[in-house]
Amino acid sequence: MRLEQLNEDKYLSYFNAEINIIVIYEHYRYDSSDYDSLNTPQINYLLDKVEDLNPTAKTGRKIELKKIEKTLVFPKPAILGASSFDVLRYEKQDDSFIFVLTPTQAACYFLTLEDDKRSKELLTVLLSKHPVNLKKIAFQVRTEYSYKERFYEFKSELTSLQKKTVQMLEEKGQSHCLFRKTTYFKLTDCIISYINIMGNKESTTTNNSDNDTAGGKGGGRKDGAAQKKKTPKKKIIFKTKFSN
Repeated sequence: MRLEQLNEDKYLSYFNAEINIIVIYEHYRYDSSDYDSLNTPQINYLLDKVEDLNPTAKTGRKIELKKIEKTLVFPKPAILGASSFDVLRYEKQDDSFIFVLTPTQAACYFLTLEDDKRSKELLTVLLSKHPVNLKKIAFQVRTEYSYKERFYEFKSELTSLQKKTVQMLEEKGQSHCLFRKTTYFKLTDCIISYINIMGNKESTTTNNSDNDTAGGKGGGRKDGAAQKKKTPKKKIIFKTKFSN
């Protein structure tokens, strides 16, 4: 497959700007306090789509696509709550790297491009498919003096475009992100490992004990009603395809 084919997926976009970027759809409505970061189901969704390219883990944040000699890079903020403008600022650049970003992180990067026309063009394409957290950008751009003027110059048009995109997503029934509403589950690829159903054995013993108690062996409820069985709680740990 070619990376450009990702644009046919409603949750993914590929941009060949000054650097290569893949954007994963996140949500259609945001709050300024939302934490801007990719989650595990989003990453696994992308890995499933590029399976034909033979993805192989290099490090915790890099996955090599051997067939095209490219590397997916998942930038990690230096500190919790760091500005979305900082996500790529301190990342090493390489022609073989493809940075995987949230829509808001991508929007912040496009705002930093030197060419005004190119910046606006990429933002328009982005927001036509992926709503971004304009509230968070407006808050964070206050200290980004080089891009503050550009953002406010584009803001009215971007807000109008985003409203149309949100309306379109609602009409299509894509109002809530796949990755928050449901878990992307594919056992055959070990995308999600769920391990250690905690207390299963112990809960079975407890249930038997409860049944005995409800039946009158040793102080059940005073009104004679049967006690509710305790359902064992499952402890689920989500891991990416390449987690150890």
